[in-house]
Amino acid sequence: MSGDERLVDLSVKQLGLTDAKTVSTPAVNTVVDETPALDPTQHALYRTNTGRAMYIASDRLDVQYACKTLARRLQDPTQNCLISLKRCFRFLDGHKKLRYVFNNHLQDFQSITVYVDSDWAGCRLTRRSTSGGIVCLGGQLSSCSILASYSRTQSSIALSTCEAELQSIVSGVGEGLFVQSLLVEMNFAKPSLTICTDSKAAYDGLRKLGVGRIKHVALRSLYVQELVTKGVVVLRKIGTVNNPADILTKPVSASVFYHLLSLLPVECVSWPTNRKEDEVDDV
Repeated sequence: MSGDERLVDLSVKQLGLTDAKTVSTPAVNTVVDETPALDPTQHALYRTNTGRAMYIASDRLDVQYACKTLARRLQDPTQNCLISLKRCFRFLDGHKKLRYVFNNHLQDFQSITVYVDSDWAGCRLTRRSTSGGIVCLGGQLSSCSILASYSRTQSSIALSTCEAELQSIVSGVGEGLFVQSLLVEMNFAKPSLTICTDSKAAYDGLRKLGVGRIKHVALRSLYVQELVTKGVVVLRKIGTVNNPADILTKPVSASVFYHLLSLLPVECVSWPTNRKEDEVDDV
């Protein structure tokens, strides 16, 4: 899927990137933004091309985090925001298509797996966390089919990593229950729902009864605890290096980015095959 390659070409031309080098990741970590605000002409350019990026991101999980971050600054973008927008389209210019592979059999409709992750206090301006999730049909990551993915800024400030992960799990449970009910409406047998997280603290906290010392997140944790106790939801602990939702929560290095994408049933002909582990692109 590409969203629309013509939109990429149009934005590349409007942003003056026709002769620019492509990059291997759509976003990089940035410092606190103290650069000047954009003038009215640049602001209009930013709004137009961020809108195009968001349209493309609805079909491509590899740029969803970058586009979410760009959209959050539509009201007051700065020069650094414009640089980040250009980087996103430099990535898209070199990776115009991302192919989703669907090879499910009837037995795959018996299970839904949601991979979730969060980046605690990742926003340097508001210190809000980001939740990322990938909803898959089937139980095995290598042979499943991706139904949906998302990257969202959490609505409240998390006071700990565990709380940020709890909010991410709750979002994943909601997405999974929606797909589960949709399949039931389509006359499939009710599939099982598994939530995969790499947070041991959140995993342990949700598998026991009660809220202990985390009363400020009681509603979220008790809701998921009840579903786990009833067997509606199964929690599974996975390793951080094998959690593809990580690319939906923060910028990562090129080696991590392509490793996590390689775990998913997606293909891109322009992926690098011999990048060094410590190679990092310039902004």
